[in-house]
Amino acid sequence: INDKRVRLSGTALIGLLRSYPQSDLQEIQILTTPPAKYEAEGNAGVLNIILKKAKNDFFGGSIAPRLRLRNDKVLYSLNTNLNYKKDKVTAYLQLGGGSSGYDGRLDTYRTYPKQGTFHSSETAYSGQGPYFNFRAGLDYAFTPELSMGASISYSPQKENSRRENDSRDYRILS
Repeated sequence: INDKRVRLSGTALIGLLRSYPQSDLQEIQILTTPPAKYEAEGNAGVLNIILKKAKNDFFGGSIAPRLRLRNDKVLYSLNTNLNYKKDKVTAYLQLGGGSSGYDGRLDTYRTYPKQGTFHSSETAYSGQGPYFNFRAGLDYAFTPELSMGASISYSPQKENSRRENDSRDYRILS
């Protein structure tokens, strides 16, 4: 990201790209024969995501409706994501729900360029019956180098349900 090295799984990369509004992306470079500074592993090459200069204030989000047919039964879901940044405060809210026979993901990705870190939290869930899930978070930047944040998630557990969470912090190497 912006010529800094970040090692991500394919799922984490997709989530990271989805978290950026298209207006924040200046360029995505596909380097099949990268310069030595990138130390490409294997033969796949390197993606260099160039972001536009960060805006101080931002509000945006997405809504993802889904309708499908499974075993002659109509299943539906609706998920939404809102993001807000003003001065030193950053907040997000994710809500989702739907009908029986559900499975899905609730993923959160945060990049802290000044600290040179990236955080990912990926939750997979599945089960039977109506479902609802909620996740919210708030960060406060005390200085450009020091920030503190908290997040909360809630999803009522039903019989025959499964939930797996994987949270990781990555260091962005120069």
